[in-house]
Amino acid sequence: MKSGVNAWIFGSMSLEDKLRAALEVGFSGIELNYGDDVTAENVGKVERPSGLEFPSLCTGLFWKYPLNSPDEAVREKGIALGIDMVRAAAELGAKTVLVVPGVNYSGADYRSLIRLSSDSLKRIGAVARDEGVKVGVEEVWNKMLYSPAEFSDFLEGLGEGFGAYFDVGNVMEIGYPLQWARELRGKIVGVHFKDYDLGKRQFVPLLQGDVPWKEVVDEISPWYTGYAVVEQGPYKGDRLQAARDAASAMKVILGTRRAERADAGRWRAPQKRADPQARTTHNCWPRPVRDRLIARALVCRARTRSERGWGGRGGFLSQGYYRV
Repeated sequence: MKSGVNAWIFGSMSLEDKLRAALEVGFSGIELNYGDDVTAENVGKVERPSGLEFPSLCTGLFWKYPLNSPDEAVREKGIALGIDMVRAAAELGAKTVLVVPGVNYSGADYRSLIRLSSDSLKRIGAVARDEGVKVGVEEVWNKMLYSPAEFSDFLEGLGEGFGAYFDVGNVMEIGYPLQWARELRGKIVGVHFKDYDLGKRQFVPLLQGDVPWKEVVDEISPWYTGYAVVEQGPYKGDRLQAARDAASAMKVILGTRRAERADAGRWRAPQKRADPQARTTHNCWPRPVRDRLIARALVCRARTRSERGWGGRGGFLSQGYYRV
């Protein structure tokens, strides 16, 4: 998996500064937010820096315009939003748009809400297929589709061009990440990484919560090779420190830091030296050989000192401290 970040982590910075900062702190991809970072009017003016990718496009506006709202006018605005996002993603070169399937309403018929959500998503999906963009449906705290099996079946009913936008942190309150990852195997088109503290029941910075990161990564990394996008807000005291900490945590989570340390700790054969006497005057022997040579030298030294009267009965040398 590749390491990406959602632009929300940079707060109120300008878009140009967000793109520059994402590269500087170590991310290779940034997920922009429709309505905040880009709109239908300015998407064509966005200049992507070299070395930075736009893997996906996100938005928080589906909470305002749910795709399964009983109010048809609201629902149509949500569908129009999704279609605009798909076209903006295609313009940016992003492969995926994140979509919230809808919300549950007290007193509403559950199956009717699911049907409305499915019908709205299919209209967005028809445009997405033409544009070559995947629609990633995210599991959120919306009081619907809370079972990984139900969520998987819902995706299959949508047809081609749809997948899961798997948010690892969101699952912690409603289930278990490994169950969701296994149920959605092969269906994930995007991933959000954020941590969650079960005791405090709140989101926290990466590696400070209860998400079993190693198990999650081991489960999905063999078949998902896209971006894992950090989704969290900025710190109050420093607008870049949250991104720096997240980039460092991602190295640990994805295993790249362990790989760097393992590479740094590998024994390397000594380089060939021009001086033929170098092997006797430099510490370039393999450790086991060097230890045996040192031990023999100490024994010889101890015997020489003993012969000169430096190691009498009861003395330091006579007690065998140099014996090997």
